[in-house]
Order: sequence, then structure tokens, then C-alpha cells
Amino acid sequence: MAGRTPFPAYPNGWFGVADSDSLAVGTLMRLRYFGRELLLFRARGGAARLFDAHGPPQARLRSWRLEEKNGVILAWHHARAAEPDWHVPVIPEWQAPGWSEPVRRSFRVRAHCQEMAENVVDDAHFKYVHGTHTKPVSSAEIDGPVFRAVQRTRVGTPRGDVDGRIEIASFGLGFGCTRFTGVVETLVVISGAPIDEEWSETTLRFQVKRLGSEDATRGVGRAFVAEIDRQFAQDIPIWENKVHWTRPVLCDGDGPIALLRRWAQQFYCEPTLAAGGA
Repeated sequence: MAGRTPFPAYPNGWFGVADSDSLAVGTLMRLRYFGRELLLFRARGGAARLFDAHGPPQARLRSWRLEEKNGVILAWHHARAAEPDWHVPVIPEWQAPGWSEPVRRSFRVRAHCQEMAENVVDDAHFKYVHGTHTKPVSSAEIDGPVFRAVQRTRVGTPRGDVDGRIEIASFGLGFGCTRFTGVVETLVVISGAPIDEEWSETTLRFQVKRLGSEDATRGVGRAFVAEIDRQFAQDIPIWENKVHWTRPVLCDGDGPIALLRRWAQQFYCEPTLAAGGA
């Protein structure tokens, strides 16, 4: 991102470029990610294919490596065109029996995906930006290409405070899942990709563990989605105006931001002439 971050605009890894159910057999979609015009197509056999939309005359259009899991079509991007050396797992709760149908929200933000990822370990902002009942306390660890964090919270309810737990797993900078437990069990499956050097796209998919009735499940689901919508909207002006400081001044309670930055470094390398997907 020109002048705002010290790292490349396009990290290596798996990135969500479309929802599986948005691409019917025989359908062609025009996309723009990684600063490129792309074509996404689903063949008769059901496999999705992603190609560069443009290339040198007489040349074969380059095909990107794809995987399709958890309702998401994921494209592998690597600045040196290296083959994938890790993969996104299957999320067992995704559209499983006992869970609600997913509700989706997509956002385009003028920010780098790493800057947005730092949000999840910024403990203090949950109380002072979003007005949550208490400030969560985070612990985190690096597991190869996976960043795992746990937040412990206190949730206010009409019957008093309830202990809450948020488990976050980020598989590179383009896919992740967040599990909420406490008052009710919820799942958020998150994917995204850089559009160009300035803009990123993020899609959130919400599911709720079914309650005693459909009305109760829908009510909890609507309230949960509305709350995440509210918080995401509050974060956007911060993301779009923040400047990256390599050595930020951190205070007690700021969360393991330095650990997340160390984890993210593995997804950057200098590009070659064959940069992009495999």
C-alpha cells in the first residue's frame, strides 16, 4: 500500500475470491484481485478454474491454483510462483447439522489485509472503540502458517455477567475462523483478498448453534450479525486512516500485536517475473 505500510501489497497464501454457491456450472465471473483482471469459471465436471483475463498475444492464459473448502473458492498467490506448502483445513461446523444457515456480509476497505488482521489482538479497542462490556484478555501462539488466539471476556446479560470465550484461527492472511462460546455458540468463517495496492475485500459468514426453536435461533443470529456489522463499521475509518509504525508505542493491555506481526512476516518475499498464482 503506497506509503502506508512497509510490506508488499500482496502477501503469499490462500485467499478467498468467491463463495462456492455464487458460481454455477457454466458460469463465468470477472474478478479483480492482486491488481489483476481475472476470470473465474466452473466447468461441467464441477471444478472451478481461475485464469488471468489478459496476457501476451498468442500466449496461453495462466491458470491459478485453487482449492474449494468451507463454501469458499480459495486462490493460491505467491510472489515467486512457488507451489503451496500448506493448506486451509475443513471447518467441521460449516453447514453441519445443528447449525443455522450462513448469513454473509462483504466489505471493501482501503487498507492492507495485515493491518486489518491486527484488529483481533488489539484488546483495548474492543472496550474503548466498540464499547464492549469489558476489555478482553488475549493469549496467542504461532503454529506455522496459523495464528491462534484466545480471548476471554465477560458478557453482560439480563441475568448478570457470563464468561465468554473467543477462539481465533487465522490461516495466513486470507482465511480464518472465529468461534464464540458463552451465551451462545457462534461461528464466523472469514475470507478475503487484496483487490489492488490500496483496497482489500473481506467476507464474513455467520452461523449460530441452533437453539430450542427456529425463532430463537433467528433472533440470536440477527442480533449477533448486527453487532459484528456495528463493530466492523466502527473499525473501517481507523483502518483507512491509520499509518503503520514498525515500532509502535504499546501499553499494558494492547494485546499480542508484536507476535502477530512476527507471524505475518513469513508471507512476504520479493517477487519474480513469474509472480502470482501457480
